[in-house]
Amino acid sequence: MIENGFYGFGNGGIVVDKVNDFDFMTIKKEVEEIKKDFNSAVNYGDNLIGQLKKSYALSDSRNVIEKKMIALADKHDSEYNHLEIWRASFPKKQRDNLKVSLDSLWVNFQERYEFQPIHDHAGVFSFIIFYEIPYDIETEQASGPGNNAVERMNGLLEFHYADYKGDLATMSIPADKKWSKTCILFPAKLKHSVTPFYSSTDYRITISGNLAFEYATND
Repeated sequence: MIENGFYGFGNGGIVVDKVNDFDFMTIKKEVEEIKKDFNSAVNYGDNLIGQLKKSYALSDSRNVIEKKMIALADKHDSEYNHLEIWRASFPKKQRDNLKVSLDSLWVNFQERYEFQPIHDHAGVFSFIIFYEIPYDIETEQASGPGNNAVERMNGLLEFHYADYKGDLATMSIPADKKWSKTCILFPAKLKHSVTPFYSSTDYRITISGNLAFEYATND
């Protein structure tokens, strides 16, 4: 359940929010330029574990995305104290000079049958912006193999974590067409995966990136 922008589970949770229309226009301009000419885009797939053919670096959208995600990192920290826990891992004399900034940033064009295996990210926080999801979850869950399965798993973003008993638990996020312009931010080491989809031949387009600590300089 999402309450006040927080989706809580286990000993922590994620922040869920929206990208405003003005910032989304900046993001859309760059994504659509890449989509028109994949050959001219900067390949990013070599840096990723995703079983996708098309992942590309983003640059023109960095400023608007960084500003948004740092704000969400502060919001997450107000609830879960994640930044302060990370700061405590640095030597005491270095902690006051640390600031959070955008490290890596890329866009995924996930095709039908492709998937993201269970993985985590580098840095302090990671995020996903749902740019365009080509299916509604009801249609997707009725498609593909496994119609007689106890639970339908296709087309889902899933988070994997240890619950309070120490058992491995999964939180499934049924992100679909309705999630366009929605963004989520979560601790970078939180394991997650994306299952294949079957009901569309269009791309499932998402933007991902990582926030990391860097040393602040006095200008």
